[in-house]
Amino acid sequence: MRIGYAAAFCLSIAAPPTIWDPSPNYTASSREVTYDIDAIVIHTTEGIDSNGDGIYSECYTQAINWFKNSSAGVSAHYVISPGGEITQMVADDDIAWHATYYNKRSIGIECAGFAGKSETWTPELLGALTDLVAYLTERYAVPFRHP
Repeated sequence: MRIGYAAAFCLSIAAPPTIWDPSPNYTASSREVTYDIDAIVIHTTEGIDSNGDGIYSECYTQAINWFKNSSAGVSAHYVISPGGEITQMVADDDIAWHATYYNKRSIGIECAGFAGKSETWTPELLGALTDLVAYLTERYAVPFRHP
């Protein structure tokens, strides 16, 4: 316990601010003891731009609501809005249900919007994603690589 406690003070990258809004869809775990976190999986929500404004803020809300639905059977650790707000839905030590074979070993991040639409990637979303990934890669010593 002292080693983990001391290690927390050695981090040079601060955790970005998050909103805690838990999902019921996860597997309880004590990762970093039972499984190493060695990957970060970045998804896009691919929701619906229901108001047609091209900002995709409703995709953020849709993803959070879907992950809170126990019958959905899916979740991610984090969801990031176009405005850069980060909602954490599953604790890092627990297993979110987002990437099948990578679930036990990864942190899942959902970005609101669409992978194929450049307007999804607002400066605020990219800034929040960069801060979150930098923090997580340092905290869990995740190697930098792209499959």
